[in-house]
Amino acid sequence: YQGQVSFRTGVYKSVNPVFVRLAQKMGIEKFYQYIRAFGFYDKTGIDLEGEGKSIFQAKPVEVDMAVASFGQRFTITPIQLITAYTAIANGGKMMKPRLVKELTDQEGNIVRKFEPEVIRTVISKQTSDTLRDILEGVVSEGTGKNAYVKGYRVAGKTGTSQTTHGSDVYTASFCAFAPADNPVICVLVALFDPRGDSYMGGTIAAPVAGKIIEDTLEYLQVERRYTEKDLEEIREEVYIPDVREKTVSEAIKALAERDLRYRIEGDKENKDAVVVEQTPKPGASIQKKSTIVLYTYKPEEEVTVKVPDVLNMSVADATEILRQAGLNIKVVGSGTAYRQSVVPGEEVIAGEVIEVEFKYLEVEDGGDIDLE
Repeated sequence: YQGQVSFRTGVYKSVNPVFVRLAQKMGIEKFYQYIRAFGFYDKTGIDLEGEGKSIFQAKPVEVDMAVASFGQRFTITPIQLITAYTAIANGGKMMKPRLVKELTDQEGNIVRKFEPEVIRTVISKQTSDTLRDILEGVVSEGTGKNAYVKGYRVAGKTGTSQTTHGSDVYTASFCAFAPADNPVICVLVALFDPRGDSYMGGTIAAPVAGKIIEDTLEYLQVERRYTEKDLEEIREEVYIPDVREKTVSEAIKALAERDLRYRIEGDKENKDAVVVEQTPKPGASIQKKSTIVLYTYKPEEEVTVKVPDVLNMSVADATEILRQAGLNIKVVGSGTAYRQSVVPGEEVIAGEVIEVEFKYLEVEDGGDIDLE
């Protein structure tokens, strides 16, 4: 499935038939057996008044199954979706959602506990493990890359669904659990009718989910386990040493130990000259091979340069353009540059660090469910 489908106009746009063929291979009886088993026909029973209902065909026929296979002509609720994900995260066992873990008295003593409750087994553990691997691949290699968190294995799926509110009204979503191999939390971010450069779930919902996952796992003190790729990227950053009041020779040596470059403003020939000021200031984290400007005099006005526009560039191109301008870069995320901390054309002190945020701007890779 490569695009959106409008059944109001009866026009199909680049529908990938793979999903339809898979559904046909399963057969309509088994297809809807799993739809029901994952709870999409029923309310979850969460302890809140007014829980919404999904909308499914009461007596589906072949064409209903065909369009449902790529996520069209039905709606589900967010709580139904995140409940269904628990079956994938828990070895096939779907868990009943609950709002309260325990009740305590004024002294902090537990007076009542609400234990986890298994609703039913939906899929086998083997199928659950396979789906975990597939969903982890969506984040590490696919359209969910913007939810990637160093040290935490994230498994999830992007969503970009049409709604019943109009042909140009979408819901962008990302649902995930982490760590993928030993899940602790499940997160769903759904953004209704997003406006801006993109309405794709992988572009705007996945980064939010990734940040929530990172902050929550840190709060829960879940230990990070870095991959070699993570460690390689982490090793690319160093802390800027304080080289003020050192000689130029000593300063150059200290910077070289951290794989940092330098540029001298002032007495360029005398290696015994003392460094009076430096930019960027010490203590900040910076990429290796960045340039530190060393002043051998107290400048009345520090040297300034214009900040170039690096939006829509790759990490490598943005880094090179900023370095050519006499500036340094702090890379946040990966993919394509979509935000920079200083407006292009603004004058800043030479050697300053410009923070540039990157994310993947890929087109969605599949049909998705309408969250109502």
